[in-house]
Amino acid sequence: MDVQVFPISDLPVELLQHIFSFLPLSDRKSASLVCHLWEEVAFGVRLMRNVALEIRVWCNLQLTYLRRSSRRYRNVFVHLDPVNRRESHIKFVLEVLDLLGAHLESFQCLAVLRVEQLLHIVIRLPNLQHLVVGLDASTLTRQKLDFPAMKKLRFLGSLTNVLQIKSLNVPKLTDINVVFTSSVEGRESIPILQRLASQLKKVELFSVGYFTPIEELRFPNAELLNIGGRFCEAGSESALRAFFSGFSVLKDVKLDFAVSELVLDLITKACPGIESLHLKIRQFGPDSFRWMERLKCLKTLSMGGIDDTLSNINCKPLVSVKRLSLEMSGCSPNFMKGLRLLLPNVTTMTVTLTGANVGWWLELICLNFRQLRQLTISDEIDRDRMLASSLLSVGQLEQLEELTFKNVRTRVVFMPANPRLRRLVIDHPHWLNNGDLLELAKRYPNLKYLELGSGREVTDAGIKKLRSLLKDCVVHCPPSCMNWGNVLTVYRDVFEIPLHIL
Repeated sequence: MDVQVFPISDLPVELLQHIFSFLPLSDRKSASLVCHLWEEVAFGVRLMRNVALEIRVWCNLQLTYLRRSSRRYRNVFVHLDPVNRRESHIKFVLEVLDLLGAHLESFQCLAVLRVEQLLHIVIRLPNLQHLVVGLDASTLTRQKLDFPAMKKLRFLGSLTNVLQIKSLNVPKLTDINVVFTSSVEGRESIPILQRLASQLKKVELFSVGYFTPIEELRFPNAELLNIGGRFCEAGSESALRAFFSGFSVLKDVKLDFAVSELVLDLITKACPGIESLHLKIRQFGPDSFRWMERLKCLKTLSMGGIDDTLSNINCKPLVSVKRLSLEMSGCSPNFMKGLRLLLPNVTTMTVTLTGANVGWWLELICLNFRQLRQLTISDEIDRDRMLASSLLSVGQLEQLEELTFKNVRTRVVFMPANPRLRRLVIDHPHWLNNGDLLELAKRYPNLKYLELGSGREVTDAGIKKLRSLLKDCVVHCPPSCMNWGNVLTVYRDVFEIPLHIL
């Protein structure tokens, strides 16, 4: 049968936009070279929302090409040498902002700036909504500069000292992400945190040093809380009680430190409406899971740093939990059986292994959670370990629809058939060839997406044959590495990167 070629060049602009929205940035760049119309569509205002321009201060040609460009960038990322911050580099950044500032909504700078430098940046960004930057504390005492009101700013990320700007006026700010590099910085940031507290919806606080005055903070309207480092380490029991009692409507909580039973008790008592909970727990106490009984709306449970042999889990089943994420270095089989009884309705599971035998854990997971529909296995320590015969245990997951292996060498020859599987990602297949592709097509007749990483030995002809058998299946083979020399040549020194990787 002759294949009818559909004239994509005749498609309406709206439909082209929809098609391009599914393409990764690298493919959109290739499409933009076809014609002027495609260039306008591929980098139109709507699709630029998820693209960031990386400013390379050493690349003078970048400024030349930006002057010729009609692309309206909405996000800018710049990395300056933290030690050697030359005035010429700042001048270069300001020149770029003079060109693009009217449309920019996000500015991220991984550097510590002087107060007057930040002021020069801010006044060039009238539509700024997202700001991440650090400040030199010594310039705060010398400078008496009044900052203009950033009336549209919704997210503020402080690498250091930004919250010490006393004239900071951000009436629409709802999200904050702050790194305190010292306890002194933390104490001096308290006044503005107190002033902003009632308007904040998302609060992310990380402290390198001890952050002692936590009892002075209240965030009554926060729906997301993410705290880590030593933020809570120096707090007394009364300070912890005062801090956590200041929350009432939290939905998403991430406690990225060694969580005690006291903290777990306080946070679950103050906010029984939590829907997503991430904990770092190394040793479980007798009441660790019992406190979670209060969370009747909990849908996602994530536990990191588990290194425990607890076999008895004294808690009623948490029937509302559908998604489970574990980071484990070593646990007993009885612990996994206990989790099965505790979480009987989990359908999505992500397991990151940091010191256990990956094949052994895969067998335990498949034995205890046979109702899974989505499973991700990742090995973060020994990224060269092999999954072979243990893959046969996946056959116990009769409801499985999505399977992902990260940083694990995978022998697909051992993978059992599954007519329900729709999505398969193997980022490190072991000697996978064209013949294996055909075998995958037989074992997974309803596959809609296949991604194969480094280690594959497949050809375009093999992929074409697979597509002839699975006509609705998308096959993605990401490149093993990126040749930046070619990027420089083809894309004119304008470094565009997907926003989600920043």
